[in-house]
Amino acid sequence: MLRSILPLTALLLLLGSGCATTQSLQPELDACNSKLSACTDELAAAKAEVKRLQAIADLADKRVKAYRDLAKRLQDAFGADGLEIFLRNGRLIVQLPNRILFDLGEAKVKPEGVEALKKLASVLSTVPERQFLIAGHTDNVPVKPTARYESNWELSTLRGLAVVKVLGANKVSPTQMGAAGYGEFMPEASNDTEDGRLQNRRTEIIIMPLLSEIPELPAL
Repeated sequence: MLRSILPLTALLLLLGSGCATTQSLQPELDACNSKLSACTDELAAAKAEVKRLQAIADLADKRVKAYRDLAKRLQDAFGADGLEIFLRNGRLIVQLPNRILFDLGEAKVKPEGVEALKKLASVLSTVPERQFLIAGHTDNVPVKPTARYESNWELSTLRGLAVVKVLGANKVSPTQMGAAGYGEFMPEASNDTEDGRLQNRRTEIIIMPLLSEIPELPAL
């Protein structure tokens, strides 16, 4: 009888020791499970961020392709002389020097400027989904006291408006256009030289991105 009791006692002691060992490891197991859960959440967040960044990259590629196609059509219609096309802050800029469009200190479009804008309108009128901001710029030489304009700011704004009117008369919808004037406050070159002032006297047609081309902001 004593022999049968001894193995049973040893078994119970062994099982008790195992339970004690498991209980002592439980905090470590809980910590591992917590770390695993945190890592899983981080992995899911990383995958979501990769997906968001890929969507942004796809939108950027789509916008660049659309801009490239439009730029080619503008160059084909207008020719290389006098027309500059470039990207700035994600927007396509079509730049015309004021020597083509306006006489010095004037806001009336010259006949050769009207012809140039007609070529421009022949392309812009075929993209009714786009918005265009026509922006006038001047050098820093003050307007003459006898001028019809109080400042370069007013002169540049009226030049932008004059271009809007010519484009509107050539089938570009008025719902697609706005006019702005920046005066001498956004120079491209130094106003210390005549060449620099010539570069600063310009009119820009800013082609705005579509809402579908703008990525959604991440939730705050």
